[in-house]
Amino acid sequence: MRLARLARRARGTAGYTLVELAAVMAILLTVVTALTTLFASGAKAGLDANRRFEAQQAARLAVDRMRREIHCAREVALNPADAAVADGTTVYRKITVTLPGHCPTAGGTEVAVVYETAQVAADRYAVRRV
Repeated sequence: MRLARLARRARGTAGYTLVELAAVMAILLTVVTALTTLFASGAKAGLDANRRFEAQQAARLAVDRMRREIHCAREVALNPADAAVADGTTVYRKITVTLPGHCPTAGGTEVAVVYETAQVAADRYAVRRV
């Protein structure tokens, strides 16, 4: 009698079938994959924003240095050989800035600094300090 009651109780015990477990695992895998993709794209966007910020900061510092040097300059020279005419306007590819010794970036002696542009892509230019 006791054994029959145990057998009945074992048959009535609730559990999950293999099909139910497989369905739950498939749903869980779909959700985890979506969350991982979202996290990875968010991390990439954050990294891209950081790179953009660093590039803007570097450009800001370079332009500020150029501005200070041009304000401090004794002379700014344009060479006609470095000129190009675009749409009726003369555009210079290089300028030479002569810094007197008292300028902070001159280092105590008179220095000639050349700023030149180079086309790196369509409608994109790089400015270089030589």
